[in-house]
Amino acid sequence: MHFIIGVLVTLVYVPGYTGAAIPTGWPFLWVVIPFLLIWDKFRNNRSIVFTEVHGFGLAVIGWAFLSLTWTPNLYSAVLALLELLTFAGTFVWASSVPDPRPIYAGMALGLAVNAVLALAQWFGFNWIGQTSVPAGLFVSKNVLGEISALLFVAMVGYRLWRWLPACLPGLLLTGARGAWLALFLAAVAWIWPLNRRLALGLCALPLLAIAFTLLTGHRTASLSERWDWAHDTVLALNIWGHGIGSFDVQFPTIADFSDTSIRRPDHLHNDYLEFAFEIGAGIVPAAFFLFTCLESKMETERLVFLGFLGIALFEMPMHVPAECFLGGVVAGQLARARSDVRGLSGMGRSTQYVGVQAG
Repeated sequence: MHFIIGVLVTLVYVPGYTGAAIPTGWPFLWVVIPFLLIWDKFRNNRSIVFTEVHGFGLAVIGWAFLSLTWTPNLYSAVLALLELLTFAGTFVWASSVPDPRPIYAGMALGLAVNAVLALAQWFGFNWIGQTSVPAGLFVSKNVLGEISALLFVAMVGYRLWRWLPACLPGLLLTGARGAWLALFLAAVAWIWPLNRRLALGLCALPLLAIAFTLLTGHRTASLSERWDWAHDTVLALNIWGHGIGSFDVQFPTIADFSDTSIRRPDHLHNDYLEFAFEIGAGIVPAAFFLFTCLESKMETERLVFLGFLGIALFEMPMHVPAECFLGGVVAGQLARARSDVRGLSGMGRSTQYVGVQAG
């Protein structure tokens, strides 16, 4: 079943019936995740081991629910809250899954279908609606590239070499900067314990690229625009936040450096800053959630999660169904590993970690 779920997560977009705003992936996950939680509890008799990671996550969700009382647009708030609950539900479910490899393999098979479509789109067969080419079934080429990068790390980490070719078209054809950033962060984190000098040397490369871009004035229009969005957002931060899901509605009212008459952003393309704008102090337990996950010793999932977090600096993986699902899976696995290492007591019958990790 886990393999099939992985396949469907990457293939549920229906061209002509759904769009980029609320893609089919969200309703699919809203139905499937509760089903998986119930199935594992009553069919597979798996219990959730409550860790401090779960506690931090509950604090974030609690604050998000509280912010419904002051958010300016209830419709956007409910949608944003559902997205956050999707990540949380996936995280809770994955924290009881003993072996995540079938999930990754299933997503890789679905990605292979997307790769074939992307190759066709690259050669001009654009019969599927897209915002940028080639995107497969993901609407945006950046999403295809980012998912390809994250699954590439998972395939290498678990030595699932047969699925690796499915990741290559999305990496090579899209040119998605977030995808290459994810691979870069995973590579540096993997090299760090082996050769710290080499890892530090690699870290100098993006710094040199940024310096060159600033000194030569070659910033792209999109980066300049996003910089203005971030500038306005930082100036509008407060301790309470503006309410979950409030960014798209509130941004025009706080935009001083951005011209919203030309383009009005639905999302900031920086999940951290957008969440800080929306939930204010709720970003503190969210930060503890992330750092506590990264303390886990599951190397492959830790590298994938680092890539996911890197993408969130410049894109919006928490607002993309397949990326949100994959991020929830690896975070859940990291929490599961912590529960085994630290011997924490569980809710119901305790589960022992038996996941398989590539050497």
